[in-house]
Amino acid sequence: MAKAYNDYGLNRPQATGFSIPQQTIIPTNTLSEGVSPAGRFIVAPYLPLLRENVLRSVDVVISSGKVLALDSKGQIVPAGLRFEAEAYATALATGVATADAQALVRYSAYDVAKAVRNVKGELVVANEPVVKSWFDGTVQKHFVSYYVGVGQYDIFRHAGGDNINPATIRNINHNVQPVIAFLSDYHMQYPVVKDLATIRSAPLAGISAVVATLAQITFGTFITYDRESNFVPCSDLYGYGTSNPEAIIGQVTGLRVYKDPDTQTVVGNHNWLDKVVAPNAATADLLNQLPSSQNEGMGTYITYSNGYAVVEFGVQTR
Repeated sequence: MAKAYNDYGLNRPQATGFSIPQQTIIPTNTLSEGVSPAGRFIVAPYLPLLRENVLRSVDVVISSGKVLALDSKGQIVPAGLRFEAEAYATALATGVATADAQALVRYSAYDVAKAVRNVKGELVVANEPVVKSWFDGTVQKHFVSYYVGVGQYDIFRHAGGDNINPATIRNINHNVQPVIAFLSDYHMQYPVVKDLATIRSAPLAGISAVVATLAQITFGTFITYDRESNFVPCSDLYGYGTSNPEAIIGQVTGLRVYKDPDTQTVVGNHNWLDKVVAPNAATADLLNQLPSSQNEGMGTYITYSNGYAVVEFGVQTR
């Protein structure tokens, strides 16, 4: 005997036998988990070069852990370039020379030697502000968002062309990082250095770190970032202070102090790692060292950055 159906299928009150009520298929809107958003993310081609990854024969443009944003073309850039462009635009009202003089992020002679091109596709010159080519006169043509996440590994130089097609890249059959991924919801840890001069002279060029004194950071402090894409604490120890809410990255949950920030004297006993004898002469290079008698038992967070502490905070994308 045929069975009657009334299962809300497109307002059809009856369907008999093996008839299947027609229903509108509603697509789901999920794409991926929020820890690392799915997408075809490509690094911007105009970024200055930080250092060479000799093993992979490629240059690093953004260090692991750096705060990231998207530019007008949807390309990955260091998030601090937004603030760098804002400062340049403000100074530009006085004149190009004033704007150029106050710039913090610039191309180097190494960029010139490696034929880096700016946003306009022009070969860069040494000491050129990275954001200068973003402007036509006093009008800004190229923009950067607030942060979208942090890098989970070193990001290499754009390979040329569309960064995908082997026929358009600079070096045929050599594209070690055609796309990248980043973290938008993760708990991170970073070295803490006492000032900008210290991080600018760090053994690992461009290392990701928090720039702060002990008086500026504690448990519960909110973290934002500066023009050079360094993490910095908000001006209020327990609030946002003068920071834009869109630029608040996270809140400190852990702080481990290893050295006195002023004297660089080791504070406390760190598992007696300072008694470990270094294995060979090759570890005389700071970037090859393990915690040992050579570096007072300090790990790479401290030795690579000239830092004095390690801070922990969770990335919160609003």
